[in-house]
Amino acid sequence: MLFVIGDNDSRCPLGQALAYVDRLADRGADHDVYRYTTGHGSNAIDEEVRQLKVVLDFFAREVPGLRPL
Repeated sequence: MLFVIGDNDSRCPLGQALAYVDRLADRGADHDVYRYTTGHGSNAIDEEVRQLKVVLDFFAREVPGLRPL
């Protein structure tokens, strides 16, 4: 599972998101976390590009048979 978490997200509060991450870690479940400093989304193009790269890299690594472009 991949978590893309905004540190100042009012819709999905950081504490709740990290509690979910901690529970997965406690169970030994595979997961990745990418945190960024803004809220529920970012209006900065460079951050949007970073997030898309994180997602695409995760898919390329975790989805069998998927090849990066």
